[in-house]
This record gives sequence, structure tokens and C-alpha cells, in this order.
Amino acid sequence: MALAITFALLCYFFWAFGDSINAVVARQLDAYSLTFYGMIISVIVFAFYAPWQIDKLNNLNAEILLLNIFLGILLIIGLIAFNKALSISNPTVVGSISSSFIALTVIFSLLFLGEKITGYQALAIIIILIGLAVTSVNRKVIEKFSWDLGILLAFIAMVLWALYFTFIKIPVQSIGWFWPNFFTFCLFPILFIYLKLTKKKLQPIKTHGTFWLLVISVILVRMAEMSFNFAISKGLTSIVAPIAGSYITLFVVLTAIIFKDPFRGHQKIGIAITLIGIVALSLVTPY
Repeated sequence: MALAITFALLCYFFWAFGDSINAVVARQLDAYSLTFYGMIISVIVFAFYAPWQIDKLNNLNAEILLLNIFLGILLIIGLIAFNKALSISNPTVVGSISSSFIALTVIFSLLFLGEKITGYQALAIIIILIGLAVTSVNRKVIEKFSWDLGILLAFIAMVLWALYFTFIKIPVQSIGWFWPNFFTFCLFPILFIYLKLTKKKLQPIKTHGTFWLLVISVILVRMAEMSFNFAISKGLTSIVAPIAGSYITLFVVLTAIIFKDPFRGHQKIGIAITLIGIVALSLVTPY
């Protein structure tokens, strides 16, 4: 379990920095273009590592591949919704809502994967969720929920990500931590066909700075997802998800600095509560 917690923490940092940079790029590219370019970059960059994982494909069968494709489509739709939300709404609010996928992931893992946690672990997870709720409480969420498209898209991303990060454990158990994520982004032709059918045009990347920010954010987010996969291959999803998904605590700080958003007192309290929960979960989880 030590490896699971270690990689969950790595996922925490990769996701926070990756999504913070992604929030900058989302203001310069539309959601479809950002997602499509991100998928292409993912395939190109991580294809170099694929030969070292080829032996894992010995366990691949049609059922696992179809499940992986279905989950991949859910993740991609969630990414499009998230990127669109970042471009039209407050990044901190969007990040706070979408990151709540960890609560659903824990519930789904307990209900559908048959995972079991101790009472102390459950208490630590509840502390984390309370901390995230306090961090995410924002007057803008209440005011905009009924009419702001970005808020709705953030909730859609939250649900789709919860489904993906719960059930991706099934392919991970069969073909390892690398291929489920890599197969997902090999689905870029499906997105391209959709763009053609709907006559949506890809927006060009106008500056070298935007391109390199996109590359950095994509690599960091993919590393986060693969760290998550590796962590759940070594431990329970219901333990890994609360730690990894708590990246919003760092994301809030980073986006407040980048976008000069006010950093409120209740967010500081929420972050402190969340970090206490993460430490407690790490300590009460047997190694």
C-alpha cells in the first residue's frame, strides 16, 4: 500500500500543476481544439515508452478493449466539458466542482468494485471531503449554478470522471497501468470524425508560448493519470482517489496566483482540513 499512497501523492502534484497550466491554455484555445491537440501530443510523447510495456498486452481481450474504449470516450467528453468550462467560467470554481469526482469515485468503488475500508479510513476520507467542500464553497457557485454553462459543464465532467476513474481499475488489473490511458488517447480519430461531421474547425495554435504550455500541461496531466493507474494497481481506488483528487487544494493556490483571483480565508481553512485528512489517511492505511 505504500507504493499506492506514494503514487497517489505524485498524482496530486502532477494534476495540480498540469490543470493550472491547462487553465491558461484554455483561455487561448477552444475546448475541442485543446482536447484534440492534447490527445495527439499524448500519443506522440508516450508512444516512445510503449515498447517497454508491450508484454502487458498478452492479457488483452475483446471485453477489456471495449470497456477501455467506452471509458475512454467518457473521459474525453469529460475533458471537453472541463476545458470549455475553464474557458468561460472562473477556473477556481470549475476546478473545485470537477475535482469533486473523488467523492463519487469512492462511493462507486465501494458499491461496484466491492472494496472494503476500515472505520478509521472512512473517517479520514470524510475529513478530506469536508475539507474539499469548504475549499470549494464560493458565492459564485451559488449565484451561477442555475444559469452559468461553465458550472453545468464542470458537473458533467465530475460525473464522467468518476465513472472513468472507478472502472478503469478493471483494465488496469488486466493490462497494467500504461495501456488503459494510452488506448484512451489513441481514440483521437473519433473526435476528429465528430469535428468533421459537426463542421467544427480546429483553432490554430497562434504562438510558440501557447504550444509549449500545452505540451507541458498535457505531459503533466497524463503523468497524473498514469500515476493514478499505477496507484490503484497497488491499492484500493477508494483510498487512492481521495488523496490524488485532493489536488484542488494546490490548484486553488496556483490559479489564485496565475489569475490573481482573491484567495479567501475559508479556502485556507478548507485546504488545512483536507491536508489533515490526507495525512490521517496515509497514517491509518496499513503498509
